[in-house]
Amino acid sequence: MYYTTEQIILMDKLHRLQGFRRVLLSDYVPFQCMRCGFCCREYSPNLTLGDIYRISTFLEINPEKFIEKYCIVEEVLGGEVVKLRHDEYCILLRTTRGIPSCCVYSVRPLSCRLYPLHYIHLNVLDERTLEVAYVDGRCIGIGISGGNLVNMREIAQYVAEALIHQIILEEYGSITKHISTYPQIEHIVNLLSNAVFICLRSRQVLSRDLLNYVRYLIREKLERPVK
Repeated sequence: MYYTTEQIILMDKLHRLQGFRRVLLSDYVPFQCMRCGFCCREYSPNLTLGDIYRISTFLEINPEKFIEKYCIVEEVLGGEVVKLRHDEYCILLRTTRGIPSCCVYSVRPLSCRLYPLHYIHLNVLDERTLEVAYVDGRCIGIGISGGNLVNMREIAQYVAEALIHQIILEEYGSITKHISTYPQIEHIVNLLSNAVFICLRSRQVLSRDLLNYVRYLIREKLERPVK
């Protein structure tokens, strides 16, 4: 999804009203997870095809069964969004001796890995927005020495998977019908992730020709008859 300047300005205002503060990816943001479970209670993450494949594989069930049992599918702006079920807290949250923990922590969704960093600007063709992100000011781990919240590799993987998600929606109108295709296109995701990583590090924009090439590769993989 590519945002217009007007949409970006509106989202910026909404994020500030919700307690987020704007940062640049070049900023050093000290952070340490305090295992308080706040994010698991407050948020229901959107899942990429990669998230669904990794978590369902970890749980040893097929992707369709995982969605049926653990997720909800919503229609947003004409496209499918797959989210983890969430009542008082995330369906994958467990509490042991009063300490909350994720039962799929090693393969948790990319948006969970990035939290409390929220990177919304998938308009990687626009250098004005490429480096802008937001930090949830309500997270108590912000400002605590432990490491840099900004992880370029994880951000690049998130952007790549989100772009692939959007391309499949635009080409085929559905994500849920292509849940099992991730192993076929994983190398394409990795190619795009490496390209986004280089752009983020060098503060350059992603080539539109590369995105068109990625779109072509996806069509080739998903539409070629299986021998």
